[in-house]
Amino acid sequence: MKKYLNIILNTVFPLKCEVCRQQLPLAAGARICQSCRKKILPIGENFCRKCGKSLQIATDFCVDCQGNDSLYYESIKAAGMYHGILRETIHAFKYER
Repeated sequence: MKKYLNIILNTVFPLKCEVCRQQLPLAAGARICQSCRKKILPIGENFCRKCGKSLQIATDFCVDCQGNDSLYYESIKAAGMYHGILRETIHAFKYER
């Protein structure tokens, strides 16, 4: 039943990529198409263990986080480099919708 409801809803209100607005397939589990997802640059192996920023050299913490104990979390990692498609998507999520 749920499958048929999704088919009807996707026919009336088709799922579209949040970046390029291209129609997504019915079984799409994500809100960003494969083409746009490939353009997101992942964070490499060198990243700050506290804030998740990408680092040029292999070290545990970036300059901002070294000796900074005022953050309320122990560690975090970004989903990808904050530019291009990822930046546009985050900006749209925060400010446009």
